[in-house]
Amino acid sequence: MRLIKEFKEFLKEYKVMSIAIAFILGVAIKDLIKSLVNNIIMPVITPFVPEGG
Repeated sequence: MRLIKEFKEFLKEYKVMSIAIAFILGVAIKDLIKSLVNNIIMPVITPFVPEGG
């Protein structure tokens, strides 16, 4: 029982849920930005960039 109590205290003290949510949001935002760049920004910029550059 002591182990479970200490584990719960650890979760509260270090706010593990907040860290997990922040990680998930970070991954989602990274994918959103990657998609935005690859599908919207790069097709507009590509004609103006010389080959191989």
